[in-house]
Amino acid sequence: SASGPSSADRCWDADAIYLTGNMVPWPGTAKDVHASVLTIDKASVLDGNNDTITCYQVDLPGLFVVQPAVMHGAKPGDPMYFAASWRSDKGGGWNHGDVEILRMTDKLSAAPTFTEYDIPVAKFATPPDPTQPEPGQPFYTDETMSSVAWRDNHLVAAQTVGTDKVARARWYEFDTSAAVPALTQSGQIDPGAGVHTWCPSIDIAPNGDLGMAYL
Repeated sequence: SASGPSSADRCWDADAIYLTGNMVPWPGTAKDVHASVLTIDKASVLDGNNDTITCYQVDLPGLFVVQPAVMHGAKPGDPMYFAASWRSDKGGGWNHGDVEILRMTDKLSAAPTFTEYDIPVAKFATPPDPTQPEPGQPFYTDETMSSVAWRDNHLVAAQTVGTDKVARARWYEFDTSAAVPALTQSGQIDPGAGVHTWCPSIDIAPNGDLGMAYL
């Protein structure tokens, strides 16, 4: 293989377990940077028979660091959602003014359908590395979508962005009830000037309340 996974994230819905990986070239091979999705049929795992395990792997050219959603309450056959903030086929690198939402259908097949939506959001910069309270090596961070969750047609996502020369944990909420997802609200964790917030994780409760943890 000309590529290898550099990281992986995993989530699930009523039909499957999803793992996404960043595929980067081995030294001396063709440069083909992209994301890949591994879909594991949940029924083939829960039946307790190793011989029936069924999975499919699909590459996503042009995308990188694709975060799958935890699909609370999704019914069998419902779409699966992902969010991303980096792509290589639109000038290359991080998007600083939109979020990529992907809707996956025909999930349990070798050729699922991915429909991609570019959703404009408030512009941001690359976050600086947050400093530690004591002198030492700063923590590394970037614009990666670090957490995504869905419930009752509300998709929430979180990432670290650069604002006022510090790292800020930012969150988004999208409405997925229509043909095209729409941003309904967003915000940032801002304790004050010079204070970093980063590496956020977000989820949504049955009553619609949002909860987020961050460093």
